[in-house]
Amino acid sequence: MNLRLGVSQVTQHYLLCIQTFTKSLGWHILSLNNHIGVGDLEPVGSAVGAIIASPFHDRFVNFSVVSCAMYANVVYVLRG
Repeated sequence: MNLRLGVSQVTQHYLLCIQTFTKSLGWHILSLNNHIGVGDLEPVGSAVGAIIASPFHDRFVNFSVVSCAMYANVVYVLRG
């Protein structure tokens, strides 16, 4: 149980960093997702996601952060 809590706290930290970075740039947070899950293959893990937009809403960035017990943290960034 402690391992799951630790993994969850790591992903929450990443989400807080994304929020702070977004606000400091003057961008807008469109969506925040906590605990979106990592699927059946990884029994202990956590994932969060965020979609942010530029001030004029002409650029969008999708962040997905996956934290697992067996692997290092992975941050996926998609621009659009």
